[in-house]
Amino acid sequence: MIELRGAKEEVQALRSEVADLRANQDEAWLNERRAEEVKTLIRDVLSDADLRASLAGSGLTAGHDGKFFLASGDDAFRLNLSGHIQFRYIVNFRADVTSPVGYDELESGFQLRRTKVAFSGHIGDPRINYGIVIAANRNISNVGLEESWISYKLADDLTVKGGQFKAPFMREELTSSKAQLAVERSSMNETFTLNRTQGVQLKWTSETLQLTGMINDGSNAGDIGGTNDFHNDASDFALTGRVDTKLAGEWSQMKDFAAWDGEPFGAFLGGAVHYEVGETGDNQVAATFDDVITWTVDGSVEISRFNLYAAGAGQHLNLPAAGSLDHYGILIQGGYMVIPDTLEPFARYEWLDFESEDEITIITLGVNWYHNKHKSKLTVDVVWVLDPLVGSAGGTGFGADGASSGLGLLDDVSGFSLSDEVDDQVALRIQYQLLY
Repeated sequence: MIELRGAKEEVQALRSEVADLRANQDEAWLNERRAEEVKTLIRDVLSDADLRASLAGSGLTAGHDGKFFLASGDDAFRLNLSGHIQFRYIVNFRADVTSPVGYDELESGFQLRRTKVAFSGHIGDPRINYGIVIAANRNISNVGLEESWISYKLADDLTVKGGQFKAPFMREELTSSKAQLAVERSSMNETFTLNRTQGVQLKWTSETLQLTGMINDGSNAGDIGGTNDFHNDASDFALTGRVDTKLAGEWSQMKDFAAWDGEPFGAFLGGAVHYEVGETGDNQVAATFDDVITWTVDGSVEISRFNLYAAGAGQHLNLPAAGSLDHYGILIQGGYMVIPDTLEPFARYEWLDFESEDEITIITLGVNWYHNKHKSKLTVDVVWVLDPLVGSAGGTGFGADGASSGLGLLDDVSGFSLSDEVDDQVALRIQYQLLY
């Protein structure tokens, strides 16, 4: 009995020693682990300090202030990097037709409408600015130069700009594709827009007035993949002028059509005129007109999360053999933030009148769901074309009716007789947009 009690006491003593050994071992392991973590943290801090010291020594700064940027310490040089992606799903339905054989009433599929990378900033002096935009073609994915320009601020209110960029004409076109109300710009815009061209522009801005004038190579003379060299454009010369008046609000409100929560009441009126003479002489290139004069007027209001925009446009086109043609268009659109900065139903009405064709009416209904304003948003809309689109598919201006796969709309009667015209066309468009 005594021997058993002694054995138990010995076992208990051994257990105590084992427990002490385990505790010491765990503590040593923890101390070793903590030491390694501290060493890693110190290495990271020293590495970051070396990087910051290197940047400080070179005078270089970097960061994100709405755009990713690199800049010199004295701000004499700056490079901004930005871009955007628009990814869509489109369903297009054109009513019954019997010809041509194989005509497909329903077309659907995905589309990378826009994929762009933009560089901008200033060189040597904040008054000397530049911009370069590289974009991918939605159809064949080739990458091309969309914009390239240099500007100089002559005074606080006066800037001269030269290169390839949008002519100062249609406000809807001048508003970035990433800041539109609907999935895509209107057919009226595609019909009358000048798009990008090459030339020199002078812009004067006061508290309530903006005046812009440009001498350029004519409508669409800056298209990616186009014949843009000085001897290959389709115009002898072109002049474009635009005036904008701010009745209330801030000029920055004209950068988009949305009325964000907390913005002041804004009201704007504008108008523009474009005159262009077709290419003449022995080296005439693709000139299908003698001269053309195009005009537009527009106005917008933003108040208490409600936005309203209206525009009209007209065009007088002199043709070499067929005399003259006159085209007209009207657009009205509006939206309301039912949930501030988040949910915005909208509607748009368009009417186009071509002298050589019938009138065209288009209605668009949709909704924007903003995750981070325009930087991340989902847009869904339905476009109903009540009349046949029988003009030039592609929307290149000078009488084109806006039928374009870029809008999700297709030419109704290409390849078959007018007797087989369809009555209407409906397109469902779903787009997610991401800016960086």
